[in-house]
Order: sequence, then structure tokens, then C-alpha cells
Amino acid sequence: LPPGSYTIFEDRPYTIPTDYLFCGFNSDAPADYKAVNARLQIALDYGETLTCVVFNIPDELTEETGTILVRKYVCEVENPPKGYDWESECRLSDEGASFTISHFNEEMKAFGERTTGQANPDGLLRFSQLVPGTYELKEVETSWCHAESNSVNGRGEVVVRKNTLSEVWIYNCVKPSIPPNTGSGDAAPMLDPPVGAGGPGAGTVAISLAWPVLAGGVWLVLRRRIGPAPAGIRYRRAA
Repeated sequence: LPPGSYTIFEDRPYTIPTDYLFCGFNSDAPADYKAVNARLQIALDYGETLTCVVFNIPDELTEETGTILVRKYVCEVENPPKGYDWESECRLSDEGASFTISHFNEEMKAFGERTTGQANPDGLLRFSQLVPGTYELKEVETSWCHAESNSVNGRGEVVVRKNTLSEVWIYNCVKPSIPPNTGSGDAAPMLDPPVGAGGPGAGTVAISLAWPVLAGGVWLVLRRRIGPAPAGIRYRRAA
């Protein structure tokens, strides 16, 4: 390959919801760069060799149970404007956010006991081995500004089906850590998007369909996943 900047990502199998991409210049421990369901943009110079390893993380699904996968993001915007690009502008949260779920009891016509889980340092949280039905999802001690899911009903409840992964994307809006870019002043040099701004949701598309409030959030849209475009660089997939 000639020297230059290369974008690296996995053409992830549709059945694999999560992948970890590690790249580095040490072939024994390629850990200079990391991405979760996202792209890396890396510059290569003469004589450099970059090694990338991909780990595909399957979810625990059975013929009788399903799983809810929550992806928690932080967006540095207090009042997102219309058309705000949630995928490219937000980052996976490393704050260990906690969420609760409760299953709707059809006989009692009420939600039952809550189960609490905490997201890992990459903003991911799984509720596994769930019986099919509807679940109320809530974030502990805070509420999100935007949410999306590929499996939700008209009341904003997450729907769990047998042998199926129900995905939820949660976005929290926070005060920006840098001044807004107005084209002048201190923020003027930051006109270009950050490297790797393909976003943690690369390979997804939001359908223009709004749903009611999802347990304390603002609104929810149905989302489905599509396959990404072919990658332009080779990598090796870890076993």
C-alpha cells in the first residue's frame, strides 16, 4: 500500500451485533487504536506495518429466550437542532450508566420486579435469557434526550422475542466541553469532523417513524441494521 490515510472497519456479519476492532504497529499487541462497531482512520507512512484484529461478540439467544442490548452514548449538545446527526456527533459512554428493566405481567396487567444492570466501559449492557414479552426500560437517576430501537411497541416498551436480539440506542445530552463552532474565534480551527466520525452506529439506518416516550426518554424511532460497504483494507478476524 502507498503511504496515506486509510479507513478500516469490518464488513460485519448481520448475525453479529457487536465487533471490537484493534489496530496497532506492534503485531504482537495491536492496541494503539480501538473502535466498537465503528471505523478507524489511520495514517500509514513509508515502511510502516499496521496489524488489525477484529473480535466478533455474539449474543446469548436460545429457542426460548431473547436478549436486550443497550448501547449508551453521550452527546455534547444541550439542545440538539433538527436533523442532528446522533451517530456521528455522539460517543459511546464510559461512565458505567445503570438501567433497569421490568417485565409486563399479562395476568396482573402491571410491570413486575425491576432488574438492574450497569453498562461496561464501552457503553454496552446486555440483559440476557429474557422470556418473550414487553419490557419497560429506564435509566437510573437520569433520563435520555433521544432513543432508538429495532424492537419497540406503540407505547415505547421494548419487545423481546424468542431467539432474537432487541437493540436499544440511548443518547444523553450534556453541556459541551468546548465552545460551539461559529466559524471564528477559538473554535474556528475545528471545522473538520473528528477522525473516525463514521460513528458507533456505522451500518445502521434510522427509519423516519416516531414513537411515544420510552420510559422517561423524549422519543424513539424504529431502527434497522443494514450491511456496511466493503472495506478497503485487509484485516484478520480473531477466533
